[in-house]
Amino acid sequence: MSGRDWILGLVLVALALPRLAVGAEPDPAEVRRLMEKYERDAARERPKVATPAAPKPHKTPTAPKVRKPPPAVRVQKPRPAPKPRATPAVDADREAWTAADACATLICIQGYLDDYPRGRYAKQARARARLAEAGLELKPRKAAAPVFYLADAPRQTDDYPVMVRIPSGSFLMGCQPGEKERADNEKPAHRVRVAAFALGEYEVTVAQFRAFVEANPGYRTEAERGQGCGAWKDGAWQWDQRRSWRNPGFGQGERSPVTCVSWNDTQDYMRWLNRQTGKQYRLPSEAEWEYAARAGTATAFSTGNCIKTSQANYDGNADDADCGARTGVYLAKTQPVGSYPANKWGLYDLHGNVWEWVRDCYHDSYAGAPHDGSAWLDSCYDSGLRGVRGGSWFHGPSGLRSADRGMFGTDNPSNYVGFRVARTLTL
Repeated sequence: MSGRDWILGLVLVALALPRLAVGAEPDPAEVRRLMEKYERDAARERPKVATPAAPKPHKTPTAPKVRKPPPAVRVQKPRPAPKPRATPAVDADREAWTAADACATLICIQGYLDDYPRGRYAKQARARARLAEAGLELKPRKAAAPVFYLADAPRQTDDYPVMVRIPSGSFLMGCQPGEKERADNEKPAHRVRVAAFALGEYEVTVAQFRAFVEANPGYRTEAERGQGCGAWKDGAWQWDQRRSWRNPGFGQGERSPVTCVSWNDTQDYMRWLNRQTGKQYRLPSEAEWEYAARAGTATAFSTGNCIKTSQANYDGNADDADCGARTGVYLAKTQPVGSYPANKWGLYDLHGNVWEWVRDCYHDSYAGAPHDGSAWLDSCYDSGLRGVRGGSWFHGPSGLRSADRGMFGTDNPSNYVGFRVARTLTL
């Protein structure tokens, strides 16, 4: 015990002695109180000894964690390209009969029999031919509805032509028997077999031609390169250097047929269209054009033996073989494509509005012409001329006949000449 503890003990004894001296017993509660006080005071006096911390348990070293390799990237296999839909085979026999039956003339019926003497519809054809030979009028039957094709463009806009599928068949090309006031270059009439193809629903419009020009900065048509465009001036047709497809001499909208384009300009346009679409567009052959314009008919016009200014855009101050085509209506300019009724095959403005370039070189007659609907390309370099068909806003009704023919040099644009595109169908 320390000295302090001894002194404290003596104090306690001294406190207890008086009670013992008088024979009294010590008070236990008092003793307990004094002992607790003693313990408290002693505890305060003792130096605080830090309790050593318990040693931390020894950790058994663990092996370093091995990182799992990242999961292999799943390479998605490219999906196989969808198989192109097989184009159904064209039933040429059926299409030829459909066209002949819709035409409802002895010439058309006989044309089918010439091409398909043992065809599936030969029996019906002979029966209808006998009725026609007996002088009975054949009732025209509705032709099959045409199938429309968009222009296979990367995007569907008004920048590209809409195409119509033209059925295969045969027809008598040139002036028809009994037609009046016909030119020698429409003779001899000859039968032509035409394979199915696609033809523009409308003539190429200003908007469509503008898309081509704007996609080729710096491009200028032959009219814009200095020679101008053929236009009516001072009472005669003259070259006018102020005129081009942008300003043909009369107002036009975006849906008007483009004019003042030469045959060479049309080739530039189609090369661009082919690059854009991956297809092979071209001008129609003369045979294809007339076949489509007739749409199964064998009359002067697809509208019958006469035409009216409510059916086409032409100079209504003239007549054709006194048929009643003179109406006195003359608009003296183009009209937006589709302003007049379509023919039976869904094609617009094949009569009037603008003359249309064709692929063929021009020949003075049909002697030696192809019979398979292909373009007649002999003597192109000799004549330097290409054909135009259909008449225009400037012509009288005679120039709108299905058989009528015209021609221009390949570098001669005019404000009443335009074009529409064709395409061979791949089966």
